[in-house]
Amino acid sequence: MELSKSINSRNAGKGELLSKKQVFEHSLQNKLDSLYIYERHSDGIAIEKLLSDWLKNVIEYESAKARLLAMEAKNKEFKALYNQYAPLGATLKRIEREIDVKEKAYLEILHHLGLAKLKQQNEEMMTNMKLLDKPHLPIDPQPTKRKLLVLIMAIFTFIFTLLGIFLFELFDKTIKSGQRYAQMASIHVAGALPVVQTDTRQGSHKLSAKGIKAVAEIIMKHRTKLSGSKPLMVQFLSHWSEEGKSHVMEQIYVLLQWQGYTVLKTAIKTKDESLSSGSKSLPPFDTAQAIPGSSTLLTTGEHVSSDYDIILDEIPALSEHVINPLHLNSAALHFLVSDANRTWSSADGFIQSQLSQQFNIEPIGILNKTNPANMEEMVGDIPKKRSWIRKFIKQQIFKRLLS
Repeated sequence: MELSKSINSRNAGKGELLSKKQVFEHSLQNKLDSLYIYERHSDGIAIEKLLSDWLKNVIEYESAKARLLAMEAKNKEFKALYNQYAPLGATLKRIEREIDVKEKAYLEILHHLGLAKLKQQNEEMMTNMKLLDKPHLPIDPQPTKRKLLVLIMAIFTFIFTLLGIFLFELFDKTIKSGQRYAQMASIHVAGALPVVQTDTRQGSHKLSAKGIKAVAEIIMKHRTKLSGSKPLMVQFLSHWSEEGKSHVMEQIYVLLQWQGYTVLKTAIKTKDESLSSGSKSLPPFDTAQAIPGSSTLLTTGEHVSSDYDIILDEIPALSEHVINPLHLNSAALHFLVSDANRTWSSADGFIQSQLSQQFNIEPIGILNKTNPANMEEMVGDIPKKRSWIRKFIKQQIFKRLLS
């Protein structure tokens, strides 16, 4: 009985151990399976790799931390050295500049000292020199060629001055004087008016009266020859605009009125030329308005009043406007006004030939804006102050020998 009990008790202990064994095996198998599944799953990480990566990162972190500490230490050391040596550079440059200035000053003083020593030695050597052979100087100075050179220069200056004046006059194409105007235009020049000057010492008003006197005499002569009470038509022409027709006509108008004539001023209206003050305007000329055999024109459909002795008519520039031939031929006298300061071109010759051939007009020349010095051939001596030397040279040399 006891044996059977012991066997039963052994069997019971064995079964309990077997059951525990199975439980442990089952739990161990579950843990191994879960561990295997965790290691092989996509969300899992291998422990060996995790440990190696963690160790690697720890090593890198510590090494970077050590390098950072070393760099901070070097930076602090560099800043300390910079703060120590930075001011020394500027101080060193300043000291070098001072040294350079003092060195240059020293070298300059040394150079002047050397020159002074040389001069001192030279003077010491000169003081010990003795004159052995005295120089022989002439009693009278040798004659120089100074007077001859001055004379030659004066002669050449005079010759070149005359040559310059001659060349200037040779190539000068301006009208300038009445004689040149007559040669260039091949017309008779009756008078000339001077340039209007603010300086009245040369008597510009007297010169104007003298220069225009011959023109007024020609007009009065033709008015005397004109029979009846018909007014004398006088026209003032010019090749170009701004030649001074209005100014010339105004001077003649004043002079004729002073002589007792009744004068009327007329002009043709144009877009470019304005009428003078006190002038009457003529409308575009009509052939029906011309009175045959007369110089009288119609202004507003009626005859020009016979109360006027002379009519002064201003014609626009011939080169810029078309003028009716009947209008031009209706005048008894034609005066061509030209500016003395302009050049006489081939266009002027063409206009002059057209005026002579087509209109059968031979105008009388009047020179305007003339230099008073170029009016002596027409009005005589210019009234201005001259020294007795200039008067003698002009009277005895220019008028007697060169005239």
